Amino acid sequence: MASVAAAVVPPQLPRSRLPSSFDIVPIRGAAPPTHILAVQSSPSSKHPTTDSVFLVPTHHIVLAANCAHIPRIPISRPQMRSNGKLAVPVMPLVVPHAEAFAPLHAFLISHRLDRLMSALLPVPPSMLSTRGGAASSAGGPFAHISAPQIATFLAASASGDKMSALMALTRTVSAIWRNACALGIFDRDLWAALDFSWEVILGAMNMVATRAV
Repeated sequence: MASVAAAVVPPQLPRSRLPSSFDIVPIRGAAPPTHILAVQSSPSSKHPTTDSVFLVPTHHIVLAANCAHIPRIPISRPQMRSNGKLAVPVMPLVVPHAEAFAPLHAFLISHRLDRLMSALLPVPPSMLSTRGGAASSAGGPFAHISAPQIATFLAASASGDKMSALMALTRTVSAIWRNACALGIFDRDLWAALDFSWEVILGAMNMVATRAV
């Protein structure tokens, strides 16, 4: 995670201007990224092919270990340049929703549920604190958290058009879910987070629709 976070690349580029590699400053004591992913959304009737790609530094072992459906990853041996930087190759990756790839990728590296949940539900982190080791219990990592309480908070705190704000949250959850399905990610904590978030957001939408808050 340290080497990925330290890799300085543009967040987005037109595909027509995409180089074959980026020069990355290596971090002492941390394995450098093996690839720079050029993430693009798969074309659809609603979202035709665009020229823009999202750039995400990664380690091939993270993708290989977590993504059963990812295409074969080409071997990467970043070359050291005379200026001390590493030339890290660019690898294209097509997912259903490129804009929702970053939080999923961060979870695959760190397996930090708290960080994933911050991308799914805009509530205070203390409301979603998971117990250490709870993921292996029968109840799952969210068994001790009250979904109705968090739904009430979401419904009450949504600004402007409450229903539109909550619909935007459903689109984020759906996008990450579709990306996980397409990549073949089978992680119980990830699916628990998506299921819980979906339940909470639908509960909040029901409260807004019935004017319960």
